Amino acid sequence: MDLPDVGAHPRQLENLRVGGGYGSLPDGGADIDARGRIATNGDVTLSAGLRAEGLVSLGEPSTQVISGGAVTIARSHYQVDTEGLASADDLDSIHGGSPGDLLLLRSVNAARVVTVRNGTGNLHTGADIVLDSPDKTLLLVYQGTGWMKL
Repeated sequence: MDLPDVGAHPRQLENLRVGGGYGSLPDGGADIDARGRIATNGDVTLSAGLRAEGLVSLGEPSTQVISGGAVTIARSHYQVDTEGLASADDLDSIHGGSPGDLLLLRSVNAARVVTVRNGTGNLHTGADIVLDSPDKTLLLVYQGTGWMKL
């Protein structure tokens, strides 16, 4: 971030901390380091568009195990595993999410097949989707009443 010129040389901000700081307190603070990386423990809301000229990362996937036909999510990238390490299991509902959230799912292992069931619970995928390989992915968006396939 450039600061107003003072003298003959422009000034730049190399580090910035807003609020109590990202790592210090759960207060929604934000840090910008000298490399321009922004970190926050609160939401980031943009009233204009977002332009990413680099890669957009969902991070490494966490693993959720199906329990009673459902998983609970809190991030955007998951591997889904069968209940009790069964060879196959149905995923009927996904708990969590807000309108507009994106969710990328894949199975943990080809030996444990996850079937995402359309029209059961809160999943609206057009047809059942079989995740029978970690190489197969499913991208969903939350529409307020359920998760829809993109």
